[in-house]
Amino acid sequence: MKKSAITLLTTLSLALAAATASAASRIEYILDVSGSMNALSGGEKRIDAAKKSLTAMVQGIPDGTIVALRLYSHRVPPADKAKSCQDTELVIPFGPINKPQFLSVVNAATP
Repeated sequence: MKKSAITLLTTLSLALAAATASAASRIEYILDVSGSMNALSGGEKRIDAAKKSLTAMVQGIPDGTIVALRLYSHRVPPADKAKSCQDTELVIPFGPINKPQFLSVVNAATP
């Protein structure tokens, strides 16, 4: 059930990203890098599933699309939930996408 929900969300996200990109909009991707992303879902770590989905979305958008990347909850220890849940960092500001750089940052992000 969870795996099919993740697949459905990924498919919808890809469709939305393609529609948004064709409208020459700005897209801000947010990657959850909190400790909960180490949990398994459908036999796979959540962070790995998120990275795969984000990679597929980024590879499917046209070159020159204006994007940004924000990491959620990656600088504060999970024990400090109050601060951890408020932690975000814009690691790639809005600009024309550089896919290799973008995916390098995504792949390096760890909970």
